[in-house]
Formats: sequence, C-alpha cells, structure tokens
Amino acid sequence: MDNIIYKGIIDCLLGIIVVMVSLLAMINQTLFLIRVFDILGVILLINGLHEAYDYFCYNHKKVHFNNMLILIPLGIILIFYPSIPVGFATVVFALYMTLMGVIKLISYFNYRRDKVKRRFFVLIGALLLIGNGFTLVFKDYFDIDIVIVFIGFYGLLLGLSYIADGIYTVIPSKKKESLKRRIRIPLPMAISALIPNSMRQMINDKLAVENHEIYDRDNNEADLEVFVHVSPLGFGKMGHCDLYFEGEVLSYGNYDYSSVRLFESIGDGVLFSVKDKHQYIQFCIKEDQKMIFGYGLKLIEKQKNEVRQKIKSLKDNAIRWYPISYSQPGYREDYASRLYTETKADFYKFKSGKFKTYFVLGTNCVLLADQIIGSAGTDIIDLNGIIAPGTYQDYLEKEYQRMNGFVVSKTVYHEM
Repeated sequence: MDNIIYKGIIDCLLGIIVVMVSLLAMINQTLFLIRVFDILGVILLINGLHEAYDYFCYNHKKVHFNNMLILIPLGIILIFYPSIPVGFATVVFALYMTLMGVIKLISYFNYRRDKVKRRFFVLIGALLLIGNGFTLVFKDYFDIDIVIVFIGFYGLLLGLSYIADGIYTVIPSKKKESLKRRIRIPLPMAISALIPNSMRQMINDKLAVENHEIYDRDNNEADLEVFVHVSPLGFGKMGHCDLYFEGEVLSYGNYDYSSVRLFESIGDGVLFSVKDKHQYIQFCIKEDQKMIFGYGLKLIEKQKNEVRQKIKSLKDNAIRWYPISYSQPGYREDYASRLYTETKADFYKFKSGKFKTYFVLGTNCVLLADQIIGSAGTDIIDLNGIIAPGTYQDYLEKEYQRMNGFVVSKTVYHEM
C-alpha cells in the first residue's frame, strides 16, 4: 500500500516537473534551448576539470586524460558557441522526422501491396514527415522556435499523462475489471526501446541476491497473460511481445526465413499457436537466453468474448503454413523449425490485411497483441504510429502499480 502511494506521488511530481519545463520551452523557445545548453555545458566543464585534476594531481591514468579531452572542449562549445549545438539539435530533429517518414512510407508500400484499406492516410503522413524533415535542413525555411514549440507540446502531453498515471495509481477504480479507453502518451521510441533490457538487468541484479523465481501477487485471477520477451543478444534487447489466452499462446512475426528482406525487418507475417504454455516458455528461455515478463490481465465475460472474437477473425483470415521440420523431422536450421520440433506449434499466414506482411517498425508483434487486447477496450496512443515492446511494457507496469488495476499479476520467467 505505502509503495503504491509513493509510486503515485513520484509520478505526479515527475509529471509536474515535465509540464513546467515544457511550458518554459514553449514560452521562451530558442532562449530556453540556449539556457539548457548553458547548464549542460557548465556540468560537462566541471566534470572535465575534475578529470584533469585527478589526472595531474593523483594519477596519470589514460581514462582520465581521455575524459578531460572530451568533456572540457565540449563544455566550452556549449557555453560560448550555442549556435553549434542548436544547429546540431536541428539536424538531429530533422533526421528523426525524416526517419519516421521513411518508416511510414515503407508501411504504406506494404499496405499497398497487400491492398489494405485507408492506406492513403499513411502515405500523406509519410510525405508530410519526409518533406518537413528535408525542409528543416535548409536555413532559409527553418524556424527553431516552431521545433521547440512542437517538442514542448509533446512534453506537456507526456507530463499530463504522468500526472494522470499518478492519480490513477493512488485512487483505486471501483471495478478491477474495467479496461477503459484512455489516451496515453508514450515515451519517445528511442527511450522505450531500452525499457525491456533495463528491466532484465534489474531483475538479474535482484536474482544475484535472491536466486529464485519471482512472483508478484497471485496470478490465479488472470484471464489473459501478456508476455514481454527480452534477451541480451542483438535486437533481442528491444524485446518481443505475445500473449496467452484460454490455453493457447499466440505470437506474430516474420518466421518464414525464405521471405525475409531488408535486413530481416520485413517478411511474410506468420502467426503461430502453442497449446503448452510451460513448454513454450522453456523453449524461449533455452533458445535465446530470454527473460520473459508475464503480465496477467483480469477480464469480465464480455471482454473475454470480444478477445475470442478477435482471435477467431484473425484465424479466419489465415491459412495453415508449415515449417521445413514438418516434412523433414530433425531439421533445425531456422527458428520456426526448431519451435515446431519442440512444441508442435501451429503456424498460419494471413490471406489479406495489414498483418499479411510483417514490418518490425510498423506491423509488428506488439501491434497484433494490442489489437487482440484492444478489442477488450484498452488503447495505447503512440504519436509515431509505432508501438515498441518497451512502450507496451511501460504501460503494463503502470497498470500493475495501480490499486485495483486490471493487471493483477506479474511473473518473471527466467533460467534457473
């Protein structure tokens, strides 16, 4: 109880700080950005001088010398030449906006090939982002104040979201089963991508002291469990998401390796189903040294029916697909074959619609899981149109911290 209240107060205070900083940014604009760089420059300069003091007065370690050479010049540039970091920040923002546009453009081409309806709006969004990104690079058209106002407005929404989360954490809802549609502003994608691996490292630190399976609350009440996977290897640090409902694990990805392209970020969308939850979890842990966070959701009967209908509609729009190990027992060269050998999973490919083609930064594992759960009445609004596993985990963690929230359990599955 005390921990929940403390968490709610911290969220509210953090939200208030973010709101105040965002308002200052929107009011003072360029001056605010220069002051931020001034403060950052002073911090870097002090740290650089401290490194120089350690190097010349106490030891001559190369690490202190290298830090001194980096921190002192960088601090001086930020303080005395603010136009340089302001220009650099402009280029970074322009590149980020262009990248988001390119991602949306790739999604559009996938939707066009698969004849997804209402894809025109995706194209318009992509062209606007790319066009604005290129425009920002040219000084004649660039206005840094507009960029700061845009970022400040995003920060304002994010701060208000944190305040709302803090209030909902402390004040219990009347019904635990309520899955309410509420606008949620996620963390920037670059930050949310780090959440799963940060959680993994935190749990590993805890396990170094308490080496046992971790269970928070009793998960007997859970009707649906969302799994967030994370491994210490490569893109596995960004996470993967699937779910377990009524005796069936459902997962989506580009599991047909013969169809993958663009550095394995695009491929035929494949849905698989595994009946044995324990067997699937053990396979995942053994296969990629994964740690899996399981969040148990409590649903009312109406919501369970909506989830059932959504799963049925997905399967009705799919046909069976078989990995190589189905016809060649013992074949283990690709993930799908190993999964089939270990768990006898059923695989499906979509006949039409947005899930026909998988795209890691668009139509991905989280989008499918969210569509299934969203049918019961919960939404995540992402301004980028990209829902990363870290975004979803952050959302589930907040709901778990709430008093009488619909996330009633959290289980950490790991290698013993």
